[in-house]
Amino acid sequence: MSDVVKRLSRWYDVDIEMKDQKLFEYRFRATFKDESLEEVLSLLKISSPIDYRISGREMLDDGQFTRRKVTLYLKKGKSVKPLKG
Repeated sequence: MSDVVKRLSRWYDVDIEMKDQKLFEYRFRATFKDESLEEVLSLLKISSPIDYRISGREMLDDGQFTRRKVTLYLKKGKSVKPLKG
């Protein structure tokens, strides 16, 4: 999951915060070409116990804008099963 977060952050120019450290135990393998950030996050949500929230950009005092922020967290009542192998 660590690599997924790094790649999504760079590709979509967003900051990603992991609210639950157990999410780092999850592994994914996928190939995306033209999908939007929302489509990728939706697929993660469908295929795992992950949910997300996207926060908009905020204007700073100097007139610049922050990057969008994505917060990933475990769905309520769900847990990550340990990987075997």
